[in-house]
Amino acid sequence: MWRVQIPYLNVSLSFILLYLIKGLNALFLDVDLFCFKSSSALRCGIQFLGNLAVGNQMCKDDIWQLSFPNLLLQLLSVEDEKTVNYTSMVLHTCLDEAKVEDLSNPQNIQLALRVMELCRTQPDLDWTVIIATQHFLRSSALVESMYSGMSHHERVTLLELLFAQLREEDSEECGVPPSVARFLASSFQQGCGAVLTLATGSASSDEVLQEALTVISLLDVLCEMTSDNKQFMFLQDHPDLLMTTVGLLEQVHAIGKASKNIFSAAQNFSSFGGDVDSSSHSPVISFKAHLIRLIGNLCHGNTDNQNKVRELEGIPLILDNCNIDSNNPFISQWAIFTIRNLLEHNTQNQQLVANLERRGTADYSALRELGFLVEERDGSLLLKPVRKDS
Repeated sequence: MWRVQIPYLNVSLSFILLYLIKGLNALFLDVDLFCFKSSSALRCGIQFLGNLAVGNQMCKDDIWQLSFPNLLLQLLSVEDEKTVNYTSMVLHTCLDEAKVEDLSNPQNIQLALRVMELCRTQPDLDWTVIIATQHFLRSSALVESMYSGMSHHERVTLLELLFAQLREEDSEECGVPPSVARFLASSFQQGCGAVLTLATGSASSDEVLQEALTVISLLDVLCEMTSDNKQFMFLQDHPDLLMTTVGLLEQVHAIGKASKNIFSAAQNFSSFGGDVDSSSHSPVISFKAHLIRLIGNLCHGNTDNQNKVRELEGIPLILDNCNIDSNNPFISQWAIFTIRNLLEHNTQNQQLVANLERRGTADYSALRELGFLVEERDGSLLLKPVRKDS
């Protein structure tokens, strides 16, 4: 007899437990009335509710109807880590595509933002990260709503999770929709100038610094999306993305050469030693290299973009970034990769490079610091180790 009544029992229990949790949560929030027993009862009730919902769509819908969004937000905001973790489990169990879309509505967005805040402040909570990667990042409407309501610090967290999702091994389909890629490309174009404030020293406040770091994180994501990832290669045709990237590289390169600043090339390879505090590293490490990488990705097998870079005088600009730079590890390799993509099956670009004039040798002091010497012989350059007695 009990087996026949289990579906109805589950529904009744979900109603009873939800009202019980509301009462226990009221106790939890009242410091004077709070005690260990009420905390334990709250945890057990939430955990049991989550277990009850597994594989029971009717129960999931009831929980959602009675707890969304206020009660879930309230429970995710308590200071008890186990309560937050169990509530995250319940949220994950109940979520589906339609419910994720509910979260994108302005009146509900705070619940999604709270989950993302927990991803940043309590990264050891697995359930919140799972919610973000398996549900949130798959909804373009929710990503756009969250991004608009986030601080720059929170945006960096979102982009880091997205970057990790893109790099998931053995996963050809990451679940991130094309519309998210378009939105992030447009966000990069609109905000990329913020990174230039780092050169002037005007980034005195943490908020200004975080805005620049958001641009850097956007660039990292776009580089990963366009790394021969077929589902995102439509970004090669995204309006003015290539032009914006070449223009930003030109500005950053010019600023770095004009005076000694954060964008200037350096040969301080000792900073990569194990004894150096990582917090002292420049926030723009690899930024120029990644701009060049993105240009190379956008030009791969795309004649129109190859020609556009030539018209923007981007080829000499990229060639001017072939020197070793400790602030941009592997920049010369990315420059060579990009030049290769620019010249492939493009006779006009090949002719432009062939017509470039030689203007003396580059500065090889960085190689000397690493124990090597460059020697010219019969029109070729040879790399030799420096003799110990020299």
